[in-house]
Amino acid sequence: MEGDEHYVVHRFGRCFSSTYLDLVNQFGAKGGFKQIIELTPKLNSLEFLLVLFELMTAPTNLYHRLFVRSEIKDFVEAVTGYVQSVSGEQLQGLRKERLDAALTALEDLLARVYTNRHKATVFTELKVSFAICLLKTDKLERRIQAVRMIGDICKTSGFSYEEII
Repeated sequence: MEGDEHYVVHRFGRCFSSTYLDLVNQFGAKGGFKQIIELTPKLNSLEFLLVLFELMTAPTNLYHRLFVRSEIKDFVEAVTGYVQSVSGEQLQGLRKERLDAALTALEDLLARVYTNRHKATVFTELKVSFAICLLKTDKLERRIQAVRMIGDICKTSGFSYEEII
């Protein structure tokens, strides 16, 4: 978004603080979003990724469409790539509630970036990646969580049997 400093815009009924909008736009104008996107693939801590993730997803409904098309898409791809490389040990300390909250926030962000069909595909692939990581852990509790996650994916994916095969 070269030269355009509107990273978020006012949306009626979504945000009533012009100060918040100004601060987020200043953060973006100073390169804050770009640095987060560049930092994401280099992380070695899942907890730190979740903190950055919460920062990036907080104003999801306020993002300017040009920012979503250019920068947020790169962030989503970086997060997806990172998650696919996460080890089971990194997921062991992660609480289920925190993971569910992150996945819900990601789904909202994906809705701003992709079409419904492509969003469903990307989100399902990401959840499968998380489930596979959980299956590889030593803790039975995490493996059970993975099996439940896979069951939920099968129920809610919206793909027909023919499309999967």
